Amino acid sequence: MQKDLDTDVLITNEINDDDNTSESNTPVYRLYWYRWYVILLFSFFAAVQTGIANTWGPISVSAKAALNFTDCDIELFTSLPAGVLLICTPFFIFYLDKWGLRLQFIAASLSVCVGAGLRCIPADYLTTKIIAQIAQCFAGMASCFVLSVPPMLSNVWFPPGQRISATSFMVLFGNVGAVFSFFVEPKMVTAPTNSSPHNISHPLQNSNMTGNITNIPEMRKEIHNLLYMYCGMAVAIFLCVLAFFPNKPPLPPSPSAKASRLGLKDSIKHLAKVRAFWAVSLTQACVIAAYYSWSGVFADLYSYFNVPQAVSGNIAAMMNVAGVTIGFLVGWCSDHMKKRLKVIISLLLILILLAYAYLVIATMKWIDWPPFHFTTVTLWVCCIIIGIGVNSVLPLITEISVDLAYPVSEGTTNAILMWFAMVAQITFVTVLSSLNDQIIANYLLLIFSGIAIPSFVFFVPQRNIRMEIDTKA
Repeated sequence: MQKDLDTDVLITNEINDDDNTSESNTPVYRLYWYRWYVILLFSFFAAVQTGIANTWGPISVSAKAALNFTDCDIELFTSLPAGVLLICTPFFIFYLDKWGLRLQFIAASLSVCVGAGLRCIPADYLTTKIIAQIAQCFAGMASCFVLSVPPMLSNVWFPPGQRISATSFMVLFGNVGAVFSFFVEPKMVTAPTNSSPHNISHPLQNSNMTGNITNIPEMRKEIHNLLYMYCGMAVAIFLCVLAFFPNKPPLPPSPSAKASRLGLKDSIKHLAKVRAFWAVSLTQACVIAAYYSWSGVFADLYSYFNVPQAVSGNIAAMMNVAGVTIGFLVGWCSDHMKKRLKVIISLLLILILLAYAYLVIATMKWIDWPPFHFTTVTLWVCCIIIGIGVNSVLPLITEISVDLAYPVSEGTTNAILMWFAMVAQITFVTVLSSLNDQIIANYLLLIFSGIAIPSFVFFVPQRNIRMEIDTKA
């Protein structure tokens, strides 16, 4: 009876119906129906964590008017999660290896709950600002789990034919939180209503300007309602994790999932010798740094070309929507073409570089020919292509990296990948900030995406170690 309730697929050669074990030494592998619950719970948590970390950007104008935040505060809120991730990732790797998935998920969801709950405490301007900074740190701690665990979860719960699809879904679903924040938050929180005929860039920069804003109480209430909503989502997911989230299934879904992994010390020694892993790390770091740093200055960069902020926001949101949708379809197709994974990734990297190059040529006016003239249509098309390319390639790079690193744990491998990606992103932003010229982002895009292609094409072999183990078993 328990067998019928727990499983939907039983994979074995000879099954003994009485003791539910194999008559020979052949291992039994099972697929549990509640693996879909596991992937959905993690994916919704990733979306909520991303939305909470991205709270203040889409409503920055209202937050500055109603809560006395400044531009520096908003920039700090945006960068704090990445900084915390850099600090916490080594500890995360250690405790993931020691505790396993369930306790780490409980810790991550509790971290988001505490941060989201703190933001709901009514306080004065200064205290609210400090609480918001602390909450961003809690969101950054949880991002270690969100960004690192997808390939590990897919390996532990899903069969070889579904692994890339599962990884793609979990990696990409976090972007739904960003799309949600860009679309929903501005509708929940109104912009400042100015009674003065003159525009005010920073409504609360001095006390004389405060009186010009007529809807400060309404904006504060709307912001608090938004924070309550995020807190409710975080608490609901935390309770679901507490109620049911197994560390692993009773029986593994495949031989490669059953195979033992190296300990932390041996993993580091092994990775130090695998040059292909560091090449793919460089590729992923360049792709992530270029895309997300460019997205961060997107509105400012194209304001020089008379692209309204509202249009920039719509383009940024649609980049994510198209990227998530097509990226998942590419992941699903790649599950059936594992031996062509390197070819698929190489083509996607070339597509990304061509779209970046065309957009840079158009904005910098390097070629004075009508097909290369900058228009809003040009921006839309290039950005959609870039969004699809980046969101399609990241889950595939994640999968090929864990194969290259095998028998290192998937969680350890991806945590290291994401750590280097954050270093590259901070490098991109630091160079851009130090030069104080947003146009430099165009050159950095070409440099970073140009490095990604040769490092992958020439130094990363096509290896499917886990698939070979599953096939031979």
